[in-house]
Amino acid sequence: MSRIGRAKRVGVAVLCVGALVLTRGLFSADPPTISELRRQGRYAEAIPLALKKFKAAEASSGRGSWEARGAHRSLTAVTSYAALPQEARADLAQADSLESTLSRLLQNGQGEEAIADLERMVELRKRHLGENATGVLTAQLRLGHVIQLVRRDYTEALPLIESAAQALAKTLGVSPYVATGWSYLGWLYKDLGDYRSAEPHYLESMRIVRELDGVGNPSARNHVNNFATFQRVIGDLEGAERTFRELHTLVLAGGPKRANEAAVISRNLAATLREKGDAAGAVLLLEEALLVREQVFVPGHPKLAIDRLELVEARLDLDRSTKGSDLDPEQISKQLDAIIADFAAVDDPARAIALTCRGELADKIAKTDPARTDPAQTGASFFEAALECAQAAKDPLEIEVATRAARYFIDRGEAERAKVFAERAIHALEAVRGEFFADPLDRARFAGKLRRLDPYAMLARSNLILDNPAAAFAAVERGRGRGLLELSALAVAAREENVETSPELKAFRERRNEVAARRYTLDRKLRSLQGSRTFSDVDAATVTRLRRERRVIVALERALEGEWAQHRAARAPLVEPWGVEKIIAHLEEGEILIAPQLMAGAPTLFLLEKGRSAEPTDKGPTDKGPTDTGPTDTGPTDTRPTDK
Repeated sequence: MSRIGRAKRVGVAVLCVGALVLTRGLFSADPPTISELRRQGRYAEAIPLALKKFKAAEASSGRGSWEARGAHRSLTAVTSYAALPQEARADLAQADSLESTLSRLLQNGQGEEAIADLERMVELRKRHLGENATGVLTAQLRLGHVIQLVRRDYTEALPLIESAAQALAKTLGVSPYVATGWSYLGWLYKDLGDYRSAEPHYLESMRIVRELDGVGNPSARNHVNNFATFQRVIGDLEGAERTFRELHTLVLAGGPKRANEAAVISRNLAATLREKGDAAGAVLLLEEALLVREQVFVPGHPKLAIDRLELVEARLDLDRSTKGSDLDPEQISKQLDAIIADFAAVDDPARAIALTCRGELADKIAKTDPARTDPAQTGASFFEAALECAQAAKDPLEIEVATRAARYFIDRGEAERAKVFAERAIHALEAVRGEFFADPLDRARFAGKLRRLDPYAMLARSNLILDNPAAAFAAVERGRGRGLLELSALAVAAREENVETSPELKAFRERRNEVAARRYTLDRKLRSLQGSRTFSDVDAATVTRLRRERRVIVALERALEGEWAQHRAARAPLVEPWGVEKIIAHLEEGEILIAPQLMAGAPTLFLLEKGRSAEPTDKGPTDKGPTDTGPTDTGPTDTRPTDK
C-alpha cells in the first residue's frame, strides 16, 4: 500500500476516534442521582450530593423550611447508612430499590405487590435500624395507607398509620414526615366516616405545612388538597373554597410548568362552587382548565372527554339557576353524544353521567326541533339508559341518576313519573344501607351522597303535588330517621347476638375485601391507561378487555352482598319509622305537632293534630329548585374518573 493510501487510512482512523471521543463527551450518561446511588448501596458517594442538595434547599427556601428539612433527613440517612457493615448496606439498598418502584406498581393497579414490597421494606430496615428509625416509620406509614386504599382493611391499617404517625411526631416534632403522618391518619378516619376524629389530624398536618412554608413541595400541596376535599365532605364549603383558592393561587405562581396541576385544582374548586350554587364561577374555572389540558393531552384523550362533561354539567347548572341563559341545546347535545360515543362501555360512570345530562336536555332539544319524535330521544329513555350504566358499574351513581330524573319530571309537572324515579332512587339507596354496615367506607360514601342528593325529598315533593301530604311526611321522616333507626337496631342486635364480631361477618369481610382488592387492581389499571398523556388504539383495546374482567368481579361482589343482606336481615332486621297515623294516634287532644322540613331547598311546615291528617303549610315550589347534583369527592370516595 502506498504512503498516501496509508496516510489516508490513518487520517480516517484518527477522525473516527476523535468523533467517538467527542460523541462520548456529548452523550455521556448523566451523573448518578442520590436515589440511584442509594439503590446501588453507594451511600458514601451519595453524601456529597445530599449535602449539596441540603445547602441549596437552605439557600433557596430558608433554614428549617419544608425543603431544607426533607433534604437534611436524606443527608442524615445516607450518612448513617454509609457507616454500617456491608451486609446492612446491601439490605438497605434492597429496601431503597423496592421503594423506588412503589408508585409504578400502584399506578399499574398492582396493589398487593406494592403491599408485599412495603412489608419487605419495613422488615429490612427494622433489622438494621431499629423499630423507631425514621426510615422504618415512614415505610410503615405508607404500608398502612396502601392497605387502606387497596384492601380497605381499616382494622389492619389504623394501628400501622396511628402508631407510625405518633412515633414520628415524638421523634421529629415539626417535620414533613409528621405532616404526612397526620394527613394519612385524617384520611383514614374520613374514610371511616369518623369526621370528628379526622379533623384534628388534618388541622395538625395543615399547621405543619404552613409553619414550614411547604406549599412549594408537591407532597405538601397534596396534603392541602386532601384537607380541602375533607372540608367539602363535611359540608364546610366556605372553608373548602378558601383552601382551594389559596392552593390554586400558589400553584399558578409556579408558572407554566405547574399549569396542569393548577387545572386539576381548578376542577376541584369548580366542584365546590357548584355545591355552593355558584355555577357561573364553576363554568369559568372549567373553561380555563379545559384550555390548559387540551395542550397537555393528545386529542381524543379520555381525560379531555371527562373535562368536557364536567363543563357541560356546570353549564346545565347555570341554565337551571338563571333565566334567559345563552345555552345552545343543540351544541351541548352534540358534545354529549360525542362523550357517550367515547365511553361506549355499558358500565362506565362517565357514560351514565353523560346520558343523564342528555336526558335533562331532552325538553330543550324538542323545543328547538318540535318535529323530533324519536322515542329514543326522550328524557325518560336517556335516564333509563343512564340507570342501566350506573347499575352495571356497581356505583352509588344510580342514586344520583334516579334523583335527577325525579327532579326533571317534577320540573315538567309529571309528579307520577317523578315519584317512580324517586322510589327507584330510594330503593338503590336502601340497598346501600343494607350492605354498608359491613364496610365503613360505604357508609362514608353514602353519607356524602345523601347530603348532596335527597331522593326522599323528591318523593315528598311528588306526593305534595299529588295532594298526598301524609305520604310526603312519611317520605321525609323515612329519609331523616333511617340511619339512626338502623344504627340503633344494629346496636341492639350486636349486644344480643354478637353480629359485629360473628365468624360469619369476619369471613364475609375477608371474602369481600379480597374481591374488592381485585376490582381495585383493575380500576387502577384503567385509570393508569386513561391517564397517560398518550392514548393509543392498543390502549383502547386493553381498556375493553379490562372492563370485561371488571364485570365478572362486580358479579362476584353482588353475590357476596346478597349473601350478607340475608345474614344481616336475619340478625338485625331493618326498623321502620312511625307513620303519620301512629304519630297522630299518640298525640293528646288539642296537641299539635309542628314538623319543619327542608325538601330539596323548599321549606315546608307539616302540622299534625289529633283527628286530622298531616297538612303542609306550603306544598313547596314545583319549579326548578336549587338541588345540587355536583360531582362527588376526589380520592378514595370518588365515583367519577379523576386525576390521581
